[in-house]
Amino acid sequence: MKTGHAGKRAEAALGAWILIGLLAALCPAGAWAQGAPPEVMPLELARYIALEHVHANNQPFAWEQAAHRVLVDIEGQPTAHAFLFAKAGGVLSGADSLAGHVAAKADADPDELYAFNDVATVITGATDDSALILRHFRGIPEFWVEAIRQDAARGAGSRESTQVIMVTPMDFRLVAVEAGPGVKAMAPAGRPEPVALAKQATTVETHSGKKEKVGALRQQAMKREAADQKWLAAADPELRGAMRAAAEEAAADRRSRWQAKRDAWEAAQSQGGTP
Repeated sequence: MKTGHAGKRAEAALGAWILIGLLAALCPAGAWAQGAPPEVMPLELARYIALEHVHANNQPFAWEQAAHRVLVDIEGQPTAHAFLFAKAGGVLSGADSLAGHVAAKADADPDELYAFNDVATVITGATDDSALILRHFRGIPEFWVEAIRQDAARGAGSRESTQVIMVTPMDFRLVAVEAGPGVKAMAPAGRPEPVALAKQATTVETHSGKKEKVGALRQQAMKREAADQKWLAAADPELRGAMRAAAEEAAADRRSRWQAKRDAWEAAQSQGGTP
């Protein structure tokens, strides 16, 4: 049975709108929409969001922050915050305790090493064009464990430190960078500083162990962006306009969500409290 022209047009329209929804949900505003550059959010605002989220989604336990890492993109720009929360009264009470835990559990069962029962991880966005919550799961992330192991293998006198690159919320790479102000320090307003990532530096994919140069990752990203722009330029003008409008609407929604949380955070600060 052949499909008529009207049916084909309906199918094409449905497919286009599904695509529009996916792009609006998954793509950063900059990929499809023109607007103000993203604003890097204060660390304490991200922490407020993460703490609120971990308590709301891991009841009835009480949680306290055990560690924090800034995650960067392949250009070294802050792109996310990873917060590690431990059950109140547990063994993970700080970064030193976390490193000690990883060392002590090197040969232990994965349930003990990753502490699925006692730890929760929340990854928030770092800029107002990202989602508030990028991922939330139980246990210590594999990328964190491997970063600690790499730093320990270098020794205390090393001038290098392991940085975590978040290619996507499911794809993390480890890379050694020169230890310096950009690695751990925060700007005066509590905003993370960019990290200098050398193009020739070798990255290691956390799960598979695949090695790639930072420069290669950047080239891959440029090719994807060029392909997106080429496809967009060739798209039907009506579809292109709808996609741009959807991206702008999604970006505005993300910014409004960040602003709402910032208002709540500032109100909590003024009252001397936190969630």
